[in-house]
Amino acid sequence: MKHLINSLAAVIFTACLCAVVVIAATAYTSTVTGSETSRGKNNDVLISTKASGDLPGNFTIRISHNNGVISGGEWSRDILGQDENGAAREIGTLKGTVSSGQVNLNENGHLTSVTAQLTVSGGTAAYASVSEGSGTFGASTNQQSHSEVNGTLNMNF
Repeated sequence: MKHLINSLAAVIFTACLCAVVVIAATAYTSTVTGSETSRGKNNDVLISTKASGDLPGNFTIRISHNNGVISGGEWSRDILGQDENGAAREIGTLKGTVSSGQVNLNENGHLTSVTAQLTVSGGTAAYASVSEGSGTFGASTNQQSHSEVNGTLNMNF
């Protein structure tokens, strides 16, 4: 009986360790290139980019700010994969909110840089099981064009 209890305890312990490994977040890093597409209502900054690296696809973000201090916003990320023929296709979407950060504008009101903290709130299709996570978005603009945005997107979920 003692041997049975010890064996059962070992199985439960191993199962708990496996559950912890499954729950642990994975880090993803992407390089983003795109543009500040327009200013939304209340002078929100709208940026649309293509992401390469981990989780390639499209990343779009709307940032609300007060004098450069981020006060909110939302983002979405359409993730591309390959079908059985090797062609690119969307395999899922992640979405969330912008929780904090900084937007820097030049004297003409053009975006020069942004650093934002992201919260992951959910996903669809291949990412339907994602219900939480975090990330950062950091980018700067080309001072010649004022709209070309280049940066890095880090996500953990």
